[in-house]
Amino acid sequence: MNGPSMKLRSFCIASIGLYAAAHAGAPAAARYEAEDARLAGGAALKGPSLVQSDIAAQASDMKYVELGNRGAKLEWKLREGGVDGVTLRFTMPDREDGWKQSNPQDETPQYRREDVFCGSLELRVNGKKRKVRQYGKVSEAIPLSSYWMWQYFVGDRPADEPGGHEIARFAFDEVHFAIDGAPLAKGDVLSLANVDGKYPYGVDFVELEKIPAPIPQPEGSLSVADFGTGREAIDKCFAACREQGKTMYFPAGVWEYWTKTGDNRWLLNGASNMKITGAGMWHTNLHFPGAKSFGGGVGGDRLAKGTEFCHMYLSSMLRSRFNQNAVYKGIMEAWGEGAKLHHLWIEHFECGFWLGDYQSPAKPTVKAHIYDCRVRNNLADGINFCQGTSDTLLENCNFRGNGDDGIAIWNNDACEAQDCTGITIRNNTVENNWRAASIAVFGGDGHLIENNYIKDGFKGAGIRLNTDFPGHQFRNTKLIRFVGNTIVNCGTSWDCYGDQAQDRPSPRGAIDFQGEVRNIVFERTTIVGTHRAAIQMIVGNMENIRFKDLVVDTIGTDGGRKSRYTWAEDLGPGRVFHLLGEMKPVVDGITIRNVSRDNLVNLQEKDKKSIVWVKEPVFASSENSGK
Repeated sequence: MNGPSMKLRSFCIASIGLYAAAHAGAPAAARYEAEDARLAGGAALKGPSLVQSDIAAQASDMKYVELGNRGAKLEWKLREGGVDGVTLRFTMPDREDGWKQSNPQDETPQYRREDVFCGSLELRVNGKKRKVRQYGKVSEAIPLSSYWMWQYFVGDRPADEPGGHEIARFAFDEVHFAIDGAPLAKGDVLSLANVDGKYPYGVDFVELEKIPAPIPQPEGSLSVADFGTGREAIDKCFAACREQGKTMYFPAGVWEYWTKTGDNRWLLNGASNMKITGAGMWHTNLHFPGAKSFGGGVGGDRLAKGTEFCHMYLSSMLRSRFNQNAVYKGIMEAWGEGAKLHHLWIEHFECGFWLGDYQSPAKPTVKAHIYDCRVRNNLADGINFCQGTSDTLLENCNFRGNGDDGIAIWNNDACEAQDCTGITIRNNTVENNWRAASIAVFGGDGHLIENNYIKDGFKGAGIRLNTDFPGHQFRNTKLIRFVGNTIVNCGTSWDCYGDQAQDRPSPRGAIDFQGEVRNIVFERTTIVGTHRAAIQMIVGNMENIRFKDLVVDTIGTDGGRKSRYTWAEDLGPGRVFHLLGEMKPVVDGITIRNVSRDNLVNLQEKDKKSIVWVKEPVFASSENSGK
């Protein structure tokens, strides 16, 4: 496959814009895609492409603009005014040594944040150069680094340095900043230019928004600034707030939590009924400079009640999973009962959130409310509800650029943990996951996954359910319900265990079932532009699986023709349903667009006739619909 097929081009032009016009969980920002900009000075559009090795395959809508030489630029005319905050999604080459650390477990960080920015783009408004501000620091140009980017995979195993890999992932990172000076007005022309000529920079998109004013210190609270600087000031302020029953406040600026020896996680022991707040996610940066295992993150108190943690940006210098032993999540541990975690921007950790207790017997996080967060560009999961987390609500959050499941429910039973029950996941956006699935459910009981928008999953399922991992799995007696979700440009013919260049297929559906899964219902689900099959169900005895009121538009976009889950003669480009195993799913209403009738099901299913069709499929009129 040397380039995008005509089918892929048509899908990019029509379907993504149609289904992505408005979606849940998006930040209050206007997005400007690079492909919609005016290009000059040698700027070049890359993509669309689903070729596994192409950088464009990891971009929004599978397209980006390369500013490959000094003087290359792109510019947009603004649709809205009053904006001064910019988030830039970009790509640039890795350093030859992949920022290799001489001793990854060294107590003293080898790289400081201010030292790793090796490139830049110039920002201009109406042709006039503008400076940028980040948490109190003003720069002449937008500082960029490949430090946190690029993971190199052989199969499912990531490495930090290049060499000997099959596929490079995490090709895009982000930087956000305020434009110094007056806010931009409607009709202004915003431009980004390669002026240093050091690297071929790539721009995926910018998001523009109005930055709220800093939150002032709450009355009666204690400020970290009154206790000095660094970890000692944070620890002293926390202890005083705990003793006096007061709110803890982080003013605007960068606050580092680090000491030369030992565990550099901030553990909130005794935080019952305490509020910890910053001045806002654009103003307060809680930064963890350590790069070793146990080098950072905020841990809750498993016995606490009513802890509130909010209004700040969490960042770190972690760039390695240390063979999955980093123990370096932005938010981690169990948070007791009734925690509120909101307005947090979490970036460059092992995971954004990992809620789980690993003391025996485990005490779960219950009745937590997580909302209005941005969880982006982390090495593994965006959020994982684990170790009995129950009766918890996740809503109105944006997950982007994460390197494992974007949102996961894993009911692991280690440390005598109970099953996970009653988790609600609604009105969230999951974009540009570069490993595993955008939303994954590995068991539990009575969950509701509702009105989420999933887009641009790189070589992985949009939603997956399986029994690959240890734990309680699917013992559920209540339904797990997926309602009103939209999945765009997900699924694959080549997941982490498959390789396109070697013609080694390993397909995943946009919705993917594997193993002993039961009591699941999908209602009002829309699947658009799946790379392979819209729904794949393999290798398991699946009970009481129902689909009601589905819409499937365009399948098989990545051109894969083989599958390790198919008969040799079943070499089609994907199916609406691909079934292999003991199952009898019920389909109660499905509308299919831009798919031939011949590609409704795979040959095994044509032979077995396992699907129970309550209503016959409706093929909408189009040139490829088979009508």
